Amino acid sequence: MPLLTHYQTFFISPFGEPSVCDELNKFLSSHRIVNVEKRLIDGERGTGWLFLAPYEWSIVGIGVSGSQDQSIAYAAGADSGAGRSDLEGW
Repeated sequence: MPLLTHYQTFFISPFGEPSVCDELNKFLSSHRIVNVEKRLIDGERGTGWLFLAPYEWSIVGIGVSGSQDQSIAYAAGADSGAGRSDLEGW
């Protein structure tokens, strides 16, 4: 099953709203997180923690044509070249 990595960032200031922490916690608990990196930032917009959270997103079952069978066949044979014959006319 092919996975795509997406990225989400959060900035949490010690003087900011507590809802940002809640948003970060909700995101982390509802996604398949690969890693979390944090950095202390002291810049023009203030001081706080910047969190980078890469997460995986599965693409199986999502096809351009809307057909699940074609997208699964293409995803399963992506390395071997199977399922690419429908792209030859492009």
